[in-house]
Amino acid sequence: MSQRLIGWPAVRRRDRTRSRHTRHIDGIAGLVLRLGEIITKAGTVQKSGEFIESAARAIKDDIDARAAHVLRLLQRDAA
Repeated sequence: MSQRLIGWPAVRRRDRTRSRHTRHIDGIAGLVLRLGEIITKAGTVQKSGEFIESAARAIKDDIDARAAHVLRLLQRDAA
């Protein structure tokens, strides 16, 4: 048997191993891209949440101030 034929299975095994490694590396690259998108979207959600929280706090403060003013008027009118 020639040396060429004896080495052929080892070459095929090495190619399969490289192919598996390449698939995993490609998979990791895809996951990194997805992770970047998720991080960006999480930042957007966080900013939206902060805006909503700020707006809700401002509305609550306005309601509290108006309610306090109405109570003062009612107390003054009752006196």
